[in-house]
Amino acid sequence: MIAAHFPSLLPEAVDRVLAFYLENQRGGDAYVAAYDQEIERQMVAGVAVPSIAELRQRVQKMNAAASKAG
Repeated sequence: MIAAHFPSLLPEAVDRVLAFYLENQRGGDAYVAAYDQEIERQMVAGVAVPSIAELRQRVQKMNAAASKAG
């Protein structure tokens, strides 16, 4: 059914991915749960992140420095 919705995928590749998932589901679920807990911890802690404007400014500075160097 998945391969029918994504015709560029080979059915064999879909089968292999699903088999891998089923064989590793417990580990994958544990990883996702730990990731979710870490994200929640960071949200509660109020971890500061740069704004989009600040990120754009950083990129502009990096680009300017790279064009001066090269």
